Amino acid sequence: MSKPTFRLQPAVLLAFLLGAAASCDDTSSPASISWSSCSLIENKSDGLAECATVSLPLDETQTVPGTIGVFVKRLRAATQPARGQVWFTEGGPGGAATYLLPPLMQLYAAKHPDLDMYAADHRGTGGSEALTCPDQEAAGLATADLIAACGQVVSQQLGNRLPFFSTTESARDLGRLIDLTREPGQKVFVTGASYATYHILRYLQLYPVQADGIVLDGILSPGSNFVNFDVDMNQVGQQLFASCADDAVCSSKLGSDPWATLVAVEDSFDQGHCPDLGVTSDEVRSFLGKMLYSRPLSDYIPALTYRAQRCAADDVTAITYFSSKLQAARATPAGGFSLPLQMYIDVSELWTYPTPGVPAVQAALDQTSIAVGASLATAMAADSWPRYNPAPYAGQWPSTTVPLLMMNGGLDPATPLAGALSVKDHFQGQNQSFVEFADEGHVVEGQSPTDTLWTHDCGLGIVDQFFNNPTAQLDTSCLANVLPLNFSGQSAMNQYFWGTTDVWENPPASSSH
Repeated sequence: MSKPTFRLQPAVLLAFLLGAAASCDDTSSPASISWSSCSLIENKSDGLAECATVSLPLDETQTVPGTIGVFVKRLRAATQPARGQVWFTEGGPGGAATYLLPPLMQLYAAKHPDLDMYAADHRGTGGSEALTCPDQEAAGLATADLIAACGQVVSQQLGNRLPFFSTTESARDLGRLIDLTREPGQKVFVTGASYATYHILRYLQLYPVQADGIVLDGILSPGSNFVNFDVDMNQVGQQLFASCADDAVCSSKLGSDPWATLVAVEDSFDQGHCPDLGVTSDEVRSFLGKMLYSRPLSDYIPALTYRAQRCAADDVTAITYFSSKLQAARATPAGGFSLPLQMYIDVSELWTYPTPGVPAVQAALDQTSIAVGASLATAMAADSWPRYNPAPYAGQWPSTTVPLLMMNGGLDPATPLAGALSVKDHFQGQNQSFVEFADEGHVVEGQSPTDTLWTHDCGLGIVDQFFNNPTAQLDTSCLANVLPLNFSGQSAMNQYFWGTTDVWENPPASSSH
């Protein structure tokens, strides 16, 4: 599951983005799709990609007649005819692949010039008839009344078409699009992270042998639900602080029980501590939850705790500086994301019924210190939103012999390792491999550096091997070189985020820098 987070664009991605782009010279395609030149990256007139809106059946059974326009973007391989194609799917639920994933498409295109890169917006997001409730979204969708009103708006807008904005029908779209675009002899890879892995596993139920290779990163397995999303995130936060307790520098700052220190610091904000920061414990809990998704941000959580506890003038300046730089560095744009679709899919097949109810979920959230409140928002929607019937696919596993590369971080707060390991148990066929990254957060590609400048990434390198040959033995030796947790940070990152090389003590540079 991918809730709005501080997902950073690692330096390794930026390095590739500054390099040469793939060629778009060959525009041959099936007659049923009319491609036109478009921008690969939104809000840039780069003309690197081709786009099309493809009319597909709304309802497989045609019980409800009509079609839906699915928006697709592709980056053609520099070498034509291409050896194969890679389909990028986005998480959320609610993320729009054509808005959020082109940087990753361009990165892999530079490394694999013989592969065409494709992205299609999930039904209800981006250019694929995005679900929206403008007035409620503008108000923040932060209360039960606003969430309920949003559900009413979406239901009135879509009527009997709404039940087909589902995981299953979007997975069916993916299979249809591959059939429409695949040239004879081409290999097909499908890749995705977070909710996209759930989406891809649904696709494999419908198309168990269509693809030649599947990449799952940050895995949400069949049968998962979000009732304990925040409680599970809090447990991952406790794991992080347990590592702090074992670290000489971190424990010297936060004591023998760093987690207890965090809990006390958060509680103190509601008692008037550090008024210059102007924050509540709830706000801090959510802020830290967002940081927990990504490295190097998660490494900085103990230092923030330490500075907030001390709350000297330099600490307030440092925290304010850090927060402003973090906001500026947010890499995931809001464009194309549909919160209404996220709520609709969440309540339809990623929740339990009878619902535990808002009071029980709120009580569980109140006991956490690092959490984004996703369970509470879903509990509110479960009380009021329409739902589709996900049977017979929800909770079921696909049966497939397709090569699978499955990866998960040991400190993943959104799709925790314990849940992701179920895919390892289920898929043990030939060329089906599970790779665990001990200290990484949510999604390991681009977040598993093996050097301090982030010029080499273990997760990206393993995926490269898989794209080159999905039936070859994977070399995972880079796991031994992935940078471990470092609660004092890396010099270059520290200088950017804190304005100083010492995250614990040195006063930061002027916040105007």
